Formats: sequence, structure tokens, C-alpha cells
Amino acid sequence: MNLKIQQHVYAGLLAEAKRRGTTVPNLAREVLEIAAHLFDNGETLPALGNTYGEHNEQQSIAK
Repeated sequence: MNLKIQQHVYAGLLAEAKRRGTTVPNLAREVLEIAAHLFDNGETLPALGNTYGEHNEQQSIAK
């Protein structure tokens, strides 16, 4: 599978992978497995909040 992700997302995954002593592909696999498990069981994903802030999101929509 080939995933295209934004640079800042990759940077966050890389930092977390280093913290855990693993690789980005292994961490991504773990995240996807957890999301699939939650989805399969009818659970919602935890709210992660808006990483850009509401103000920035509104500005990008207005452009």
C-alpha cells in the first residue's frame, strides 16, 4: 500500500516512531489496525481536535 501524507504528518509519525523505537511503517500499520478494529466494532475514533485551529481552517475555506 502506498500512502501519501503531508510532510508535517510524516514528521509527527517519525518523531513518535523514534520515541517508541520502531519505524514509521510499523507505527502506521499499528494506527491503521487500531482504527480498523474500532470501525469494525462500531466504535468512533477518539476526538483528536483540530490541529490547525478553527481560525486557520476558516481562513483556508475562505481562500
